[in-house]
Amino acid sequence: MTFLQPLLLVLSVLIGVPIIIHLLGERKYQAISFSSLKFLREIERDSLQKLHLRQLLVLLARALWIALLVLAIAQPFFSSAGGSLEPGIILIDKSFSTSIDVNYTNKEKDLIENLPRWDNITYDEKSNSDSLREQILTNIENNKRENPNIILLSDFQENRQNRQIIDFIKTLTTRAYGLPLVKEKENFALSNIRVMNENSDSRDMKNIEVQLSKNVKAITQPSIHIKINGKQAGRTSLNEKGYGDFHFSTPENDYIPCIATCSDDEYPEDNVRYLVIRNRQKTKILCINEEKEANYHLKALRAMEQVDITEIRPEKLLSINLDQYDMLWFSNLYPISLNAMKAISIFARDNPILIVAGQKTDQPSGWESVVGNLTPVKDESGFYRVKDIYRTEGSADFHIKRFYRTSLKPEKILWELASNDPLLMEADKNIYLLLSPFHFDWNEMGLSPYFTRVIGDLIIRLCENEELLYETGDIISIKEPFSKVLTPTGEQYQIKDIFSHTNTPGFYAVESAGRRKIIAVNIPADESVQDQIKTEDIKILEWNGRDIADIEKQIKGRNTQTFFYILALLFFILEMLLLRKGERTK
Repeated sequence: MTFLQPLLLVLSVLIGVPIIIHLLGERKYQAISFSSLKFLREIERDSLQKLHLRQLLVLLARALWIALLVLAIAQPFFSSAGGSLEPGIILIDKSFSTSIDVNYTNKEKDLIENLPRWDNITYDEKSNSDSLREQILTNIENNKRENPNIILLSDFQENRQNRQIIDFIKTLTTRAYGLPLVKEKENFALSNIRVMNENSDSRDMKNIEVQLSKNVKAITQPSIHIKINGKQAGRTSLNEKGYGDFHFSTPENDYIPCIATCSDDEYPEDNVRYLVIRNRQKTKILCINEEKEANYHLKALRAMEQVDITEIRPEKLLSINLDQYDMLWFSNLYPISLNAMKAISIFARDNPILIVAGQKTDQPSGWESVVGNLTPVKDESGFYRVKDIYRTEGSADFHIKRFYRTSLKPEKILWELASNDPLLMEADKNIYLLLSPFHFDWNEMGLSPYFTRVIGDLIIRLCENEELLYETGDIISIKEPFSKVLTPTGEQYQIKDIFSHTNTPGFYAVESAGRRKIIAVNIPADESVQDQIKTEDIKILEWNGRDIADIEKQIKGRNTQTFFYILALLFFILEMLLLRKGERTK
């Protein structure tokens, strides 16, 4: 503001210029006597009074528009109710999308340096909402702030954390201000990526399916570049809806690292997607079932060349090393021990488990947390039609004779009855519940090609659809004690049971007992391109990132610079009108 002081001083002096001109410009009149001018003197007296009044009005208008112009340049404001610059709290969004934006981090630094008496509280996409609320309340109580100023510095992405923060601070104070620093350039994100086998009969080809989203400023339609094993494998173009796919031959590696990026993105760090593809020669399934049970799915599994099954009785579960299998298949709800249930839950962190609601009506204890409370539904007079069987469009649907209803709310429904009841659903991450003991129609059981194909496609979907499982900040469970973990930045850790240093996206290598496993970690889905959050709930501040006085004035009150410019223009026009009228009078 110091560079404006000389200018304001000069403009202030200009206010006196009209008065000086008016005083120096007074005309001197000489009296000359004429005969019979009585009535002319009366006319002259009235005209001079009007002339003096007009001159005073011109003087006033000229002085006012100059004064108003000076005030407008000084950027005045009206103090709003409660508006003050008392120190408060700066809430700083430190999520992945903001931390990689240099423009954001520079403005964050400038804001903190210019408001040194304010307290700073940071949060990110992994912050616990309850802990964050407690931290804010403790700060208010310790500093004895009844109605504090709160500035929320964020990119205002529409995610759960930002919405909860805004809703919470509005309950604390009416002095809540938002300082949005959003991405202004083109920004894309691979919002969905997964790997599928080219078909259920071949292991030589795989297909990467991608979906792209973009912000409103993005006008180009980029391509997706694919790297396999660190080498550029090719690219795929996208349709107008942002979908595309890429086909490639499977290398010999057990774990195939894959990187997908999109071109023409001016924020490339938040669109890279890392994916690890398991190159299974055969899917190893451990089937848990009682002897002499009529399980028609076992006949189908035995007939599949791409599946290697091992059958055990339920009591043998703890004696088996589950790490050597890709999937567990329970043919019924068998009574199992607490230790066996713990082993199942550990296995489900990375591998699928399919549980069939068995033929027995009684549900053993211990399964409630996994499958909920089951209620059998019987209809001996007919069959229930099954719709939406995966990848079997055009084929006749199954008909089942009996199924169960569960008290659990499904995470995802894979198979659904025509009555809209779930038949096969994801009860929890990697835990799938089939709510029928395979009581299918007789001509669809056993070695029916249709039944076998449906089961085969289901196994591919559960085991070989490699999705983005881990995000930055997630905890990765280590199955082999004292494993060595190598991070994307080259750091090494010796880990006993869990690994939590996952703040960098990329590939993490886990080495144990002579084996090497690759794990992909990605940025959270909320940190990719998405809609900006609506900010009607709090007052939005405008800041150029340089002069902190811009924020101070907006917090103190409403800027009235435009108002004074308009008034100055109006008084200037009034002066011109008065001068023109005076010319006509002469």
